[in-house]
This record gives sequence, structure tokens and C-alpha cells, in this order.
Amino acid sequence: MTRLYTTLGPKSSADVGMILPHEHIFVDLRTWDQAGYAQAEAADVVARMAPEIEKVKALGVTALVECTPIGVGRRADLDKAVSEATGFPVLVPTGIYREPWIPPWAHEASEDRLFEWMFGELTDHLEESDYPAGWIKLSAGDDGLTAAETKILQAAARAGSATGAVIGSHTIRGRVVRDQLDIIEAHGYRADRFIWIHTQAEPDFQLHLEMAKRGAWIEYDAIGNPDAPDDAAIIAYIQRLTTAGFGGQILLSHDRGWFNPGTPDFVPPDYVFEAMQQALTEKRIQYTAWTGIPELRGAIAAKLKQENGIDVDPASEIIVTSGAQEALMVTLMSILNPGDNVLTPSPNYDEYTRDASVLGSQLVPVAARPETNFVVDVADLEAAITPQTRAIIVVTPNNPTGTVLPESRLLEIAELAQRRNLLVISDEIYEYYVFDGHRHVSMASLPGMRERTITINSFSKSFAMTGMRLGYIAAPAPLVEAMLPFHHAMMICANVVTQYGGLAVLSRPRDWFQDVLKEYDRRRQLWMQTLDAIPLPYSEPQGAYYVFIDIRPTGLTSAEFVKRAREEARLVFQPGTIGGGAGEGFIRGALTKGSPEFEEGLERFSAFVRGLL
Repeated sequence: MTRLYTTLGPKSSADVGMILPHEHIFVDLRTWDQAGYAQAEAADVVARMAPEIEKVKALGVTALVECTPIGVGRRADLDKAVSEATGFPVLVPTGIYREPWIPPWAHEASEDRLFEWMFGELTDHLEESDYPAGWIKLSAGDDGLTAAETKILQAAARAGSATGAVIGSHTIRGRVVRDQLDIIEAHGYRADRFIWIHTQAEPDFQLHLEMAKRGAWIEYDAIGNPDAPDDAAIIAYIQRLTTAGFGGQILLSHDRGWFNPGTPDFVPPDYVFEAMQQALTEKRIQYTAWTGIPELRGAIAAKLKQENGIDVDPASEIIVTSGAQEALMVTLMSILNPGDNVLTPSPNYDEYTRDASVLGSQLVPVAARPETNFVVDVADLEAAITPQTRAIIVVTPNNPTGTVLPESRLLEIAELAQRRNLLVISDEIYEYYVFDGHRHVSMASLPGMRERTITINSFSKSFAMTGMRLGYIAAPAPLVEAMLPFHHAMMICANVVTQYGGLAVLSRPRDWFQDVLKEYDRRRQLWMQTLDAIPLPYSEPQGAYYVFIDIRPTGLTSAEFVKRAREEARLVFQPGTIGGGAGEGFIRGALTKGSPEFEEGLERFSAFVRGLL
């Protein structure tokens, strides 16, 4: 009978019953050299994980396989703490992840030294705890095994042969798995002791079949995972492999990364929720002034003066709104009549088009060019002006392109607006998301623009409060007075409880948000590394949390690429054309998915695009 080494001691296969073969209790997909890497308190991990363990226990699962090796934050001590708190056995691996997560000591170690280390963890105990490893977990990149990955695999094959331990590898490309099996067999071990993890990410089913015929276990994970858009493709693979006679070699799992210290939860601090709870406790549930509670308007005015260089009167020049969406609609309702138009650089956020259309007006997209990183040419803006033009909408940092307009270009737009007597609507909801030394500049802070700029901002992006629906308008008093009837007709006032949450977050330092920004920058860097490796061009992501990707080398239109990516790779993108024809040939990727789904999505994207090129 099979003997399994778990966090709760050795178990027989009869003892453990149904096992989830690929899950993550603890994972950190940052690299080893980053501050705080793999650091967490056991109590925090137990508090987060225990409810998840209870959920799977209720479904009849009696054990799980931890799939976090060295390199991506293995913490065998934390696995044991969760296991003991829940009475739930966990199999923890020895082994090392792929580049660039391989730590320096593993690069420097010989194959013999790596074998001795894995053998010791399998037969004695893991470095971080007092129980032995239950299996070996490795990984390999899409372009083939590097020298270091080959050395680690050779050591693993020897350790597996000496102990009987199963080897599993996070490998996307079937041709790389073929190389791995060749090495394993050359070192005296067997293909039937190898698990191909994430097989479903390989679109060529013939490679699934080839590896199964060699004896490898085929693992289809992300089954039922809410972050995987569609199980249909995986189910089809399962049916085909079963029909071919290899159903007994299929492993199914969910593959969730439940506790990740490198991924902030993107929620505001507790004091925001405490302020809202206090408002409820004190029964502050009546209408406020149409423009919002005075304290919040005062805090917004202080923020604008200190951070944006905009001096406004909180009593007459600010409206607190139900998010930036309402702020935009109120603004357009107050300045446009049927037949009027507003200009905006394209590609652009599609809501502007809909709002103008509802009012019987028109949003006129002015094409910006990929060659300039989608920085609009002011001469093109001026050429689009007609007698019906009332305003220019400026969005910086930009959705969807990620472009941050430099101050020099904003000054040119300001000069044009003043010369042609136009308003400027400045959408600044991504103001805090700027990278690589780029700087956000508010239009209203520029000379001569205070009296003709309507600034729109939101708590959604800057303070991770998307569902709380809180934003604001800052504009000259006559414009605010014209907006108030429209605001009142739609909302009367913004949600009062949410307003107190907004007041709390503006009244404290924003130090907590720096971790959010660092995490977005990490993902941004991973996106660029992935695109460079394919290679696939992209617009420089200077700000916001998007990557605007040039998919023209694939020969597909934006709509065709988005459809196929969804159906074939379970990836969701926005076509670059969603807000204007200038985005044809581009798609919008995002930084907003957490780990490990984000990294796994990049691997699926890379494999999908390589199959098109």
C-alpha cells in the first residue's frame, strides 16, 4: 500500500482517501531578493486558510498536495501550522521552481549537492520543519530547459529513483515535457512517476496523448476555479483522453493560491470601514447637502491644493458624486446640447462615447498614433474642432493605453483650449498609478486653466474603493451651479455612509497604498518581460494599470484575437477598438488579477501567442 509523508505524519493511501493534487496553502511569486519575501505570521495564515480547508473537507476532500516549492515561497512550517489547526494532512514538496525564481545557492550547487539536498528532505525532514517532503515539485519555461533547470531535474530524477518519490513539473509546453521525460528516463527513473502539471495550457492535444502514452500522469487543474472563465475546453480534453484509454492517468484539481504575502488584498485600511460603521451606529442615514458633507468637501479641497496644485473653494466648487461615472455624466449634461460635440484622444474609454450619445451629442475621437506611444498631436485636436465643439476630454494616465501625457503636451492643449475658448474635462482617476519616473500633472494647475477646467476624480482606483461608488467634481462655481440640478435629479447626494469612509481615507497618510503600487509595478514588469520574450510589441505602460499590446504581428484583428484568446486560452482582454478605431490591432491587458492566477495567465498568453506567430 502506498505510503504518503504528510504534515501529520506518514499515512497510507487508504487513510487519506480523496486528495486534491494541486493547491497552494502558501505562495509568494515575487523573487527571493524582494523585501518581505515569503514572510508571514502563522496566525494570519491559519486564520485565512482554515475556512478554506473546512470548505473542501465538507466536500469530502481528506488531504491536499501543497504545490509551492523553493523559489516561490515554500514555508513548510506554515503548512504544518494550518494542517495541525484543521486536522487536515498536507503533502509538501522538495524541489526548486524555474527561472527567474531559482535562488543563488541552487545556481551554484552541483547536481550531486542538489541530489543530496532533495534526498535528505525526502528521507529526513524539510528545512523549515520536522517532517519529510511528500514529493518533488519542479518547473520549466516555455523556451526549453535552461542549464540550471536541467541540473535540478537531473538531481530530482536521481532523488526520485532513490526514494520512489513522484516528480511533478509546472510546464506549459508539451515539447518541453518531452525533454523532461527524456532526462528522467536517462537517469534511471520512470515516466509513470512524473506528473505534467497544467497540461490544459498546452493547446495541442496530441502532445497530451503522447505524454500519456509514455506513462506520464496528465494533470488538468483550474477545474471549477472562478478565475478560469470556462471549464468546457478542459472537459473536452478529459473526455478525449479517457476515450483514448488513459482515463486512469488523469489528475484533476482546483489550483488556488489562497495566502500570498506578496499580493495585497487591495482594500483600504480598517479605519475606513470603522468610520462607515460609526456612521451607521450613529444613524447618519439622512440626505446630506447635494454637494456632500462639508467635512469631505474640505478634505478634497485640501488634497487638491497639496497634491495637485489646484486651489478650490470647498463650499462652492466641489460636488461629491456617486463615482466618476456619475461625475462624467453630470458634467456632459451641464455643458452639451443636442448636436454639440466634445473631443478626446483615441483610443479612449468607451463610456464617454455612450454618455455623449445619450445626450444627442457626439464624442469625436482624435486618433493618437502608436509611434508616439499614443500621445495625441495637438494639431490633430485643433483640426477636429468645429463650431459645435464645447470641450476637450483629457485622460491621463490613460485608459486603455497607459500613456501619461507629459506636461509639455498638456501646456499645448491648454494653449489650444484658451485660444479656441473651450473647456477641458480632466479625468484623473488613475493619478497615483505612474511608473518609471513619469509624473502626473493636473490640467487645472496650469496657467490660465483654473477657470476653464472641470476635474473629475474618484476614490475607486486611488483608494481601492471601487464598489463604494464615491467620486467628485472640482470646477469653477458657475459650472458647479449648473451641474447641481442634474446631480440632484440622478442621485440627490452621494451615499452618506460612503462619504464618511471617503473622509476617513483622505484624513490619514496613504502609506498603505505604496504596497499596492509596488505590486502593480511588479505585475507590469512581468507583463513587459513576457511580451519581450515572445516577442510582441506594446505601448510603454507609463501609468494606470493596463498594458496596450500590439497584436498586429499575429495577423488577427483586435476582435478576432480577443475571441480566440477567450475560447482557446481562457484569457479575457478588451479589444483596442472598444473606445475608438485608433486602437485596431491592439488589445488591453490588465494588472489587476492576483497571484498565482496572474502569472499562470501570462504563461497561457505566451503559449497562445506563440502558436499564432
